[in-house]
Amino acid sequence: TCSTATWTGNRFFQAKASSGIRPIYTLAAVAKDNEGNFWVYWGTGDKTDPTGANAQEVIFAVKDTDFTSTRTGDQLQNITSEGSVYDPTAAGTYGYYINLTGQGEKMLSDVTVFGGVLYVATFTPEQSNNPCRQGGEAKLYGLGATSGAGALAIPGVTDPPRSMSIGTGISSAPVV
Repeated sequence: TCSTATWTGNRFFQAKASSGIRPIYTLAAVAKDNEGNFWVYWGTGDKTDPTGANAQEVIFAVKDTDFTSTRTGDQLQNITSEGSVYDPTAAGTYGYYINLTGQGEKMLSDVTVFGGVLYVATFTPEQSNNPCRQGGEAKLYGLGATSGAGALAIPGVTDPPRSMSIGTGISSAPVV
């Protein structure tokens, strides 16, 4: 039988202090892979300062295989470089992270996982002091949920990219 008396809890993830602890204002998404492992996805971005351009924000994808260990940033592969993908055979790794491009690019909405693809909307604030310019760039990421490979289906494109510009301003969360 299942009762709350048998429940336990512990910390799921501990960021590296050396990389700077960044705020998380959005909900995480959870999905299962083909082997039955749970994956948890989230990213960083400061909703209280959406035009700030001074921090390195990150997308995280963490595989939970035992529900008792605290995962750390050191146990994730950095697949920031275009074309890099997560290698599940690498010893001691439990997922990946992608550093956003800088210049203030951040997540301001929840992530979505659907059909094996992780969808993430980001915003990069305008760098100009011209008040007549529209504010910033919205971008959509489409990542293989367990690999981090580019997964945006674009007609006529045979090598799917990781991200694409979707307009000006702060976008909503991806909707499928």
